[in-house]
Amino acid sequence: MTPIIEKMGRFFDRQGMPVSIVGRAGEAIRITRDFPGCDSPVTVLIITDDEDIQSNQVQVKMLGLFKASPDSPEIFRKLNELNQRFRWFKLTMDEEGSVDLTSDILVNAAKPENEIFELLTLGLKICEVALPELK
Repeated sequence: MTPIIEKMGRFFDRQGMPVSIVGRAGEAIRITRDFPGCDSPVTVLIITDDEDIQSNQVQVKMLGLFKASPDSPEIFRKLNELNQRFRWFKLTMDEEGSVDLTSDILVNAAKPENEIFELLTLGLKICEVALPELK
């Protein structure tokens, strides 16, 4: 387990948010929560590994925000428009139509909690704007 993952796990425990440490080397935190406007519980992954930790890089993913038809050209146009508006995040859709939100950031490895929590908060605000436009 990387030091960032360990610190973030303790941070979320103090916030009363249960987390799971996942990955072969404990390189990620998984949080499953209900988010307003989402069809089902969303999985949040905070990922870093030994290679990333050297550069203080962390990836945040919010998976399963919305189910869309992958055959709709309108959804791709809308995702592209939203990606132009929210440059620190990327909205993507997989083959089954699951819309996800991801971001890569550099953090202060000594105290990553505030930066990652702020990024998650910003991600939720983006979801509040983006999801109604996608539905």
